[in-house]
Amino acid sequence: MVRKLLIIFLILSAVGCLSLLVYLYGPWWFKEVPATDGPNGSVGTIGLPAGYERIGENTGFAAYLRDLPLAADSVRVRRINGQLADSLLPYSYRVIDLPLLHRYEQCADVCIRLRAEYLFRTRQFWKIHFEDTQYNTMRYYWGGRRSKFVTYLKFVYKFANTESLIREMPQRPLSEMQPGDVFIYSAKDRADKKYGHAIMVADVARNPATGRKIFLLLQGSTPACSIHILKNRRDSLLSPWFELDEDASTLDLGTATYFANELRYFRNSVLSPNYPRNVALQSNIYETISSDSIVPKEISVLLGAYPQQRMKYKDNEIIFPDGTTIPFDDGYEKSFEQMLDYSDVEDMFRLSYCRQDTPVYQSDAGRSRCDAFFKKMYGASADEVKRNLVSVDWFGGQVKFTRINGAADRLKEVAAELALHPELAPYLPSAGSFYWRQVRGAQRQSAHSYGIAIDINTEYSNYWLWTNKGAGELDTLRYENRIPHEIVEIFDRHGFIWGGHWYHYDTMHFEYRPEILGWASYLNKPN
Repeated sequence: MVRKLLIIFLILSAVGCLSLLVYLYGPWWFKEVPATDGPNGSVGTIGLPAGYERIGENTGFAAYLRDLPLAADSVRVRRINGQLADSLLPYSYRVIDLPLLHRYEQCADVCIRLRAEYLFRTRQFWKIHFEDTQYNTMRYYWGGRRSKFVTYLKFVYKFANTESLIREMPQRPLSEMQPGDVFIYSAKDRADKKYGHAIMVADVARNPATGRKIFLLLQGSTPACSIHILKNRRDSLLSPWFELDEDASTLDLGTATYFANELRYFRNSVLSPNYPRNVALQSNIYETISSDSIVPKEISVLLGAYPQQRMKYKDNEIIFPDGTTIPFDDGYEKSFEQMLDYSDVEDMFRLSYCRQDTPVYQSDAGRSRCDAFFKKMYGASADEVKRNLVSVDWFGGQVKFTRINGAADRLKEVAAELALHPELAPYLPSAGSFYWRQVRGAQRQSAHSYGIAIDINTEYSNYWLWTNKGAGELDTLRYENRIPHEIVEIFDRHGFIWGGHWYHYDTMHFEYRPEILGWASYLNKPN
């Protein structure tokens, strides 16, 4: 009898586990595959002018866009109510055979949808997240359930727009244009426009003999209408392709004129080319990424960034070896300012770390610190932190740095590498390291409190409040920097983030935060 009950229990357990997997990922026997050319062809079958070839490998987001099916040539652009979109007919080349999901699916929403559809199709569910207009991140949590995915998109459409999309998309030089990039401006950017607009680069091709490039565009519109490939009305022989002038300051793209700096890309679509990466750190991070969607990917990155802590995770709790627990998500929705002063661990991963020459709005990853987490690792008081401080030789002096998590060893490596560049010496004298204090005017501890931060020569430094006197956290700022990027690259290779990459910049400041660099590298893995 006991044996039969045990067998029944094991069968029910197996069925339960299988049901959970199907719930999260969809049935394994239904494996989504890239779309194939429909009866009317796809974006990738649109003819090229003689001598041109599509750029890049046919993989990732580019492949998804090239596989988008075309509707029959006789199909015209229609509003969601079925009426012909008369004002758009002169600009439309072909309609994409992809029915609209909602009346709110307008221009920016089409870009969001196509990016999200690609990530959903390729089961990269953890990458599906977009910001709303209030700086909150709208994440997708429901795995391969199509009905939940559609409901999520409809929700995003209501709270995202061109302005919020601009905020989370870095700029791309015209010379580096790729399929999936977006030309976008908001109503704030145009005094003569009531609405913003966004159009997506559907494909790019190049003539190897001349080096010239051409590109295709697709768009939605307001009110919601069929997604369609744009016609080139200025050059009917080249249409629907547009010729790319990489030196142009403005581009007339039919339905709107864009400035060259209004080309942007989805942050996790390509590996950022700006800096070399810490390969050892990346490998450690990627190996710890769990395929189990129940464990947040941020947690996998966090555990990989601090292996000495031997942390575990269960049911929204980060568990230290002594039994101390810290919640990953405290369950509160926060404004940008609240997220800085009252951060939980999840909030530390919500802001982007922007490695561009000029940081984008609110790209302040690293300024948000969960004090409970850092106090547990490094010490809850000045005396506790001091017990683990060691002296590190630093260009004419010594600085105090924590030995916990190997931070002091990493700083020694930075010093050794910087010493090979004597031309950088004037920038390097220390302006401070360990100092137990709160951030000026805030309710959170400074990273200097934990012995994980160093400031370098203030004579060559810039700070957002020095340049923008009287500015607040939500204001638009003017950016200044005099720190050579060679210094930044060396710190970056050893796990340090730079305050000059913050929108609220502090260019003297370097901080040991391997989880921030690990998360940035993880989101920006090549497709």
